[in-house]
Amino acid sequence: MIGAGRDNRTFYGKYRLLAELGQGGTSHICLAVAQGPNGFNKLVVLKLLKPELAEDEDCRNMFLNEARLAARLRHPNVVQTNEIFEENGRPVIVMEYLEGAPLSKLLLRSREAERSLSVPMHLRIICEVLNGLHYSHELKDYDGTPLGVVHRDMTPQNIFISFDGRVTLLDFGIAKLTVSVTETQAGVLKGKIRYMAPEQILGETVDRRTDIFAAGILFWEAIAQEKMWRDLPDTTVMHNIVNGIIPSPRTTRPDVPERLEAICMKALALNPSDRYATAAELQSDLEDWLSEHPVTNRTIGCYVGSLFSDVRVRTGRVIEQQLGTTPPEGSGSSRTEERFAQTADLTFAASAENAPGADTITQIAKTLRRARSLWFVAAGLAVIGGIFLARHFRTRPPIVIAEPLASPMAGLAPPPIEPAPPAAPPPPAVETAEVALKLSATPSTAKIFIDGRALPTNPYSGNVTWDPASHSVRAEAPGYSMEERHLAFASDTQLTLKLKPARPGPRAQAAPRTPTSQPTTAPAKPEPSINCDPPYVIDPEGIRRLRPECVSAKGG
Repeated sequence: MIGAGRDNRTFYGKYRLLAELGQGGTSHICLAVAQGPNGFNKLVVLKLLKPELAEDEDCRNMFLNEARLAARLRHPNVVQTNEIFEENGRPVIVMEYLEGAPLSKLLLRSREAERSLSVPMHLRIICEVLNGLHYSHELKDYDGTPLGVVHRDMTPQNIFISFDGRVTLLDFGIAKLTVSVTETQAGVLKGKIRYMAPEQILGETVDRRTDIFAAGILFWEAIAQEKMWRDLPDTTVMHNIVNGIIPSPRTTRPDVPERLEAICMKALALNPSDRYATAAELQSDLEDWLSEHPVTNRTIGCYVGSLFSDVRVRTGRVIEQQLGTTPPEGSGSSRTEERFAQTADLTFAASAENAPGADTITQIAKTLRRARSLWFVAAGLAVIGGIFLARHFRTRPPIVIAEPLASPMAGLAPPPIEPAPPAAPPPPAVETAEVALKLSATPSTAKIFIDGRALPTNPYSGNVTWDPASHSVRAEAPGYSMEERHLAFASDTQLTLKLKPARPGPRAQAAPRTPTSQPTTAPAKPEPSINCDPPYVIDPEGIRRLRPECVSAKGG
């Protein structure tokens, strides 16, 4: 938790923290509000460097590098940065608050609701992203020198669709600048392997065409309507990418138009010189196809709004609850009754260790909802008023939205999605509450990961800190499909992951080059050895570092 739970602060500069939306390897993402006279409230998102990393020169430089770039970006399809400041040695980036959902969650919910995102709508979203991407690539310094921006993390988690249909490119946290004061160390993997270009995996020079390759994978998944590397472990994905073993989307969906297939495969060419030279060129070809299949941003906004209508309402209530925790003098009793009736359970359950009398307040709130007599309402309000006055001069910590999101800015999507989930049990009343965790995976050669960090053994048994947030538990083994679950460490948990043999796909059938093979397909090399699963290690700062022995073909 940011704020009282971590450093006893609820304000940064003029911003009051409301909730933690998520965190990455180096930063916390928080919802905050700037308040002014006459009820003025402006919601913003704060990105704060973790306090334990504030003295780390490399982490600090990387964070400030993002801040310097963010200050230059001003485009409708790029997330806006309002301000950058530093407090007590801790840099803070202030960004606009967006209402909507990241593309990753939109695709997930559309499948759950059996209301698939249509190909024209999906391609319209990609076109909007390409517009913002081209702007970023073209960005120049104040003296006219090209900055050479490369995003390097073009994934569905970093594409955000608002309820009004606006499409925004997020998170330039690992963007590369040719004039950057910091350089990527050799062997450091920046980005997500399944959306990386060959030169990015191999640690070679990257440029705007590296982002175009990633956009090509987004395009492939839009027209094939499934993940490109869905059943393959990271080792095989890397092998296929660096060798140019890229399946056509028509191998998955034969009805994909040849015109779209040609656009897609050009964006995914092994050699950067064979790809589109700019994002604008790729966008132009997509716009030509979309001119025959028109889709408006308003249509997309209505679609997103209909899928996330419940979440939108729930998020509004969470914000109202936080902004209304200290009602102004003279506020009407009916408004006070409504606020407590709606927020008592959520507010106090989120910080049970700091909420004496929470059960009493919750019961009063329920009584107020049921009350039909003015006498009961008046009596209930009187008790609530007494409790409120007793707590009035205590600093109130912000609540934590229980479900962290895959990408920091993806945290801007409204918190809970599933209807009425059961509340996580409160932690034991001790300073460092722990729960028992037992994990196993079959086959026995599988490796188990928690939030991307490898566990030392399979099976694994140990204690973890109590945490009601969602954590990724993943198992991988050579020749098997990856299995992943999400757990909340709110009680003792035992889980077994059973991996299934990976089905052979079209990319597994790719043979070494023959006279009839595609000219852009490089000879297939033998699969990396078993000790290359995964082909990287994760350091204490959460950065993936490539293991050189795991790169085939060009990487030796």
